[in-house]
Amino acid sequence: MVFSRVTNSAMTNIFINDIRRNLADITTLQHQISTGKRVSFPSDDPVSADRILRHTQELDKIDQYIRNIKDADGLASSQDSLFDTLESVLMRVRDLAVRGNNEAPFTQNDLDPIAQEVDQLIHMMWTQANQKFNGKYVFGGFQTDKMPFAISNELEYVVSGLGAATDTLTMPATSTGNISKAITDANSITDIQIFNAGTGTWNSVGVAITSDPATNQVTVAGGGNTFNNGDRIRLVFNKDVIITYNGDMGEKEVEISEGMNVKTTFVGAAADASRQTTIFGTQSEDERTAKSVEAFQLLFDLRDNLYKFQASKDAGVDIINDLGQAITDIDGIRNRITDARAELGGRVNRMELATNRHESMKIENKKLLSNHEDVDMTEALSDLVLKQNIYQAALAAGAKIIQTTLLDFLR
Repeated sequence: MVFSRVTNSAMTNIFINDIRRNLADITTLQHQISTGKRVSFPSDDPVSADRILRHTQELDKIDQYIRNIKDADGLASSQDSLFDTLESVLMRVRDLAVRGNNEAPFTQNDLDPIAQEVDQLIHMMWTQANQKFNGKYVFGGFQTDKMPFAISNELEYVVSGLGAATDTLTMPATSTGNISKAITDANSITDIQIFNAGTGTWNSVGVAITSDPATNQVTVAGGGNTFNNGDRIRLVFNKDVIITYNGDMGEKEVEISEGMNVKTTFVGAAADASRQTTIFGTQSEDERTAKSVEAFQLLFDLRDNLYKFQASKDAGVDIINDLGQAITDIDGIRNRITDARAELGGRVNRMELATNRHESMKIENKKLLSNHEDVDMTEALSDLVLKQNIYQAALAAGAKIIQTTLLDFLR
C-alpha cells in the first residue's frame, strides 16, 4: 500500500474549499426561499430558463389580448347604448309621423307642434351621432379626433340643368334622390350667396328674395338673370336644413387572438357609390346636389313637409303621400340600426369566446411556468436545514484539523 503525504496546508485548503461550496449551496437555497424562484438566472438551469422565457412571453401576449378585448368591449357597450338611444328617438319620430299623417287633413296649427318636436329629435339624433368614447368620436371612422357630423343652416351646391340664365332656382336634389323640401314659407331663405372664384369670396345677391314652399323654388328680384349653370350657390335658411359627414369610411380593428381581428367601429356615412354598410346611410358626392346624410335628410324632409302642409295644399300640391312615405323611410333607418346592433352582438360574442379561451390558456401557462420557475418550499427548507447542519459540522471538524500550530510543537 502506498501512502501519500498530506500536509497541514493541503488539509486546510480542502477544508476551506468544502466550506465555500457549502456556503454557496446555503446562499443559493436562501435566495430561492426569499424569492420563491428556483431559476433566477439562465445559468441556474438553461433548459428551464428557455421554457420560462417562452411561457412568460406567451402570458404577456395573452394579457395584451385580454386588454384589447376589454377596451373593445367597453366601446361596444357604449355603441349599444347609443344604438338604444337612436332607436328610441326614431320610434318617437315614427309615432309623430303616423300622427302627422293622420292629422294632415286638419289645420296647420295641428301640425306645427309635431314638426317642432321632429326638429328637436333631429338635433338629439345629431348629438348622439357625435358621441365620444374615451375622448374619441364613435362614428367617424378613422377620423376620431374630428366631429363626424356637422349641422348647418347653409346649403351649398353647383347650379346645373338651366336652359338659360335665370332669376329663379329650384331646390337641389339631396342624398335621398328627391329635391330638398327646406323651403317651408316665404321667409325660409334669408340670403343667397354666389361664390366668386377669382377672389375666393362669397357675395350676397343683395336683392329681395321670394321663397315658394309649394314649388320649392326661390326667386330674386331685379330681373338681372342672376343665376347661370356652373355657379356655386349658398342658400342661407332661418333654420338648420342639412347634416353632412366629415369622417371617413375606415373601420378600426383590434387583434383579439393571434391572426384573429374583430372590427370595433361603425362607419357613420359613406359616399353614395361605395355600397358600404353605414349607420346613417349615404351622402351624395355630386357637387350639383346638397351633400346631406341620407337618414338625417329623410327626417328633415318629414319636418319640412309638416311645416308646409297647408301652403302646399293651398297651391294644389298634395303631400299626403310624402308623409306616408316618411313612415316607411323611418322604418328603413331603424332597420339599419337594428342590423348594426346584430353585428355588434356578433362581435361581442366573438370577444367573449376569445376571453374564455385566453383565461384557460393563461391558467395553463401559469401552471407550466410555475413548474419550471417556482421553488418547492418544503424541499428547499429541508435542504437548507441539512446544509446548515453540514456547515456547522464542517466547522467543528475543521477546528480540530487546523488547530495544531508551530506553538503546539514547541511545547
